[in-house]
Amino acid sequence: YGVIDAFCARHPSFERLEGRMVVEVRPSMVNKGSAVPWVRGRAGADARIIALGDDVTDEHMFVALSGADEAVVVRHGDARPSHARWELDGTDEVHELLAWIHGLRSGQTPPPTVLPREVVPKTPAEQNASHDLVVISNRLPELRSFEGEEGGRKRNVGGLVSALEPALRARGGMWLGWSGRTVPDGQQIESGLLEDVGGESGGEQRTVQLASLDYKESWYRSYYGGFCNGTLWPLFHSFPSRVTFKDDDWRAYVEVHEAFADVTTRLAGPRSMLWAHDYHLLLFARAMRRRGHAGPIGHFLHIPFPSFDIFSMLPWATEVLDAMLDYDLLGFHTPGHVANFLHCASALLPAKVADDVVQHRGRSCHVAAMPIGILPDAFQEPPEPSAVDEIEGLMRSLGDAQLVLGVDRLDYTKGIPERLIAFGRLLEMQPEWRRKVSLVQVSVPSRADVPLYAEQRATIESIVGRINGEFGEASWVPIRYLYRSYPRAQLAQLYRAARVGYVTPLRDGMNLVAKEYVAAQDSENPGVLLLSQFAGAAVEMREAVLTNPYHADGMARDLDRALRMGLEERRARHSRLLASVQRSNAVTWAEGFLDALAACR
Repeated sequence: YGVIDAFCARHPSFERLEGRMVVEVRPSMVNKGSAVPWVRGRAGADARIIALGDDVTDEHMFVALSGADEAVVVRHGDARPSHARWELDGTDEVHELLAWIHGLRSGQTPPPTVLPREVVPKTPAEQNASHDLVVISNRLPELRSFEGEEGGRKRNVGGLVSALEPALRARGGMWLGWSGRTVPDGQQIESGLLEDVGGESGGEQRTVQLASLDYKESWYRSYYGGFCNGTLWPLFHSFPSRVTFKDDDWRAYVEVHEAFADVTTRLAGPRSMLWAHDYHLLLFARAMRRRGHAGPIGHFLHIPFPSFDIFSMLPWATEVLDAMLDYDLLGFHTPGHVANFLHCASALLPAKVADDVVQHRGRSCHVAAMPIGILPDAFQEPPEPSAVDEIEGLMRSLGDAQLVLGVDRLDYTKGIPERLIAFGRLLEMQPEWRRKVSLVQVSVPSRADVPLYAEQRATIESIVGRINGEFGEASWVPIRYLYRSYPRAQLAQLYRAARVGYVTPLRDGMNLVAKEYVAAQDSENPGVLLLSQFAGAAVEMREAVLTNPYHADGMARDLDRALRMGLEERRARHSRLLASVQRSNAVTWAEGFLDALAACR
């Protein structure tokens, strides 16, 4: 998956699509539906097409058929929703059907041994009754399993998926998000149910149903690339010089919320619990209230909420705040983010603001700090042999040097250039560390098609080259820069091997790498977490060595302190940090939010 994601990051015109038993990499504008007009052009305009398919990748083909054609979904013990009118069970029935058709075309009249059965679609009432909870986010999660190298079932999941999946399974819930596909502006977008993903919950087999919608090409440019990542992302992270304000981007932002609300209204009941996520969906509750939704709606913001001086730069600040107050519950990572939001609401709206509730237009919106966690035990699981070999090979290449480790998505908010410069200052200020310490910086590819991020990568590589050229020797490389991603098992190995976890974003909503690093440590000989004071995690993790990433000399001194820290102090700090990480994990965070949301109503 890491190789595929890295390829797609370098080639944004390609996308990864998960099938039932395949991973498909294809040009974003090409799918199996493209084959239908090609076949019809060669078979003649009057030809009727019978299309058979057994995977989610075949649904584009079914949708592209005309009314005179027939679509047949081939089941393998599943009952996922499909655009097909007919269904068969397994490949044996497909063979029997094709043999019968061949016999008819050959002039024979054999009796059919099997014929497709008509798919009985679920009624809206049946669909709505099964979903007490609907999660809405910009992108869909990866919930399917695949075969690992040792024959076991494996999955690559992120922090949000780890947190929400148990809650969704317990409630038989649905997750709605962008499909990852874009369509030309003049073309009808596709939306609706995709499939059920099974799993165990309390001894009972429960499923999470996935639903999606496509984006228009203009939405991808103006909503996702424009307002979300060109306006809200830098503004909320307090980088005003990087912010762009465009009326077209704002209009696209509003339009996409209406599209999400239209799909949600079709798939969810009028009183279902809805939970929207992050800066992509700040207006979602307003769009749902206009459609008459009477159930509880909550939102969690995974990035910081800025101060009044920064937020008020947004030309649509009042409208965004007004729409956010249509939620019943707003969750933030830290009390500071909550305070910023309440200050903005009281300054920009005629709202009555208390410690944890805002009353506005006859509604009450509850506001709370709910820092997200991880699943700490997952970072103590033994890795597969192949994963061990790769990481051990990397460690051997470092020789006797102690490992300082940075792991980040490539983004200007993560402070990677500042971190590298501070490491260089350490080697300059404390020359005794030369040949005794090496920095490994893992940068996960992100938004490679955006010039700003390509510029960030070039800056980082330039700094790495300068420091290695200035201080490196034939037998020692100060900085190893890895532009790639690692699966969790290998990350846990790297975390455990590192004497210092170098987590120094310039601004971050939380930063789960800090918690992952602590969870992965050997409690008998733990490393030291060097953490930016501007990461949301710093509020909980006071036993880390806190540092100011804007002050290179100061961060170099803090790094020196972390490297020199004795075993007794390292154990004491780690014990308290681990207790904090275990006290509020991903599952308790999700259940706590949902309990609070239910209580609001």
